[in-house]
Amino acid sequence: MPATSTELALKALAIATRFNDPVHKMARANDLVNIYSKSERGSERHVKYLRIANRALMDICKNYDRSLKDRYKSISRKLAPLEKYELLLCNTKLKIAKYTAENEISNARYELEEAKKLYEKNKNSSLEESVRILSWEIAKVERKISKIEAGKKS
Repeated sequence: MPATSTELALKALAIATRFNDPVHKMARANDLVNIYSKSERGSERHVKYLRIANRALMDICKNYDRSLKDRYKSISRKLAPLEKYELLLCNTKLKIAKYTAENEISNARYELEEAKKLYEKNKNSSLEESVRILSWEIAKVERKISKIEAGKKS
C-alpha cells in the first residue's frame, strides 16, 4: 500500500530532525502545515507544525551565516536570501497568532509583536509583494486579537 503524503512528510520531518537540518525541517513542517490547513485549519495539529516551522525558521535566521557555510549536508542549491526567511518567519508567526488568539491570547499577542518587528526590519525589502501581503495580514490579526481582548475585558 503506498504511503500517504502525510506519512511521507512525517518521516521526512523525523529525518531532518535527526540530522539537525533546520532548512529541511522547515520545509517538511510547511508541507504538513499545508496538508492540515486544507483538512483541519486551526487545529492543534495544524498549530503544532506551524510551531515546528517557526522554530526551524528562527534557527535558520539566527544562524544564517553558518547555514550558508554548512549547507546542512543535503542542500544542493544555495539558500535564499536572509530577508526571505525572515519574511517567512513573520508570516508563520502571524498564522500562529491568528490560530491561537482564542485560547492563548498572551502568546498570540507575543507572536504578533514579534511578527511586527520582523516586518519593520524588512518592510523595504525587494520582495515587495510579500511585504504588502504581510502588512495587510498584520492589520487583520491585530484587529482579531484586539476584538478578543476587548471581549474578555467586558
